Amino acid sequence: MNEQIARAAPAVPLARFKQAAFGFLGGFLAIGVISLLGHLTSSPLVIAPFGASSVLLFGAPDSAFAQPRNLVFGHLLSTAVGLAVYWFAGPGVW
Repeated sequence: MNEQIARAAPAVPLARFKQAAFGFLGGFLAIGVISLLGHLTSSPLVIAPFGASSVLLFGAPDSAFAQPRNLVFGHLLSTAVGLAVYWFAGPGVW
């Protein structure tokens, strides 16, 4: 009977808790540092993309979106597109 109870309710592995705690702490610190830098440089709009990347990087480090080349090249590509739109359209509603 005890064997059936043990199979019915599997224990949560401790490694998942450690990963969640590391993800929370790392994401909190990374977003905090980016927030501080945004405040010091008077450009708070930079927080959103790096905040989302921090959540991906620390929350799901094994996913394809959190790999270094995808993060770095994703930010470089989006920066290039944003600068191109700014260059062609100027500082307006865009």
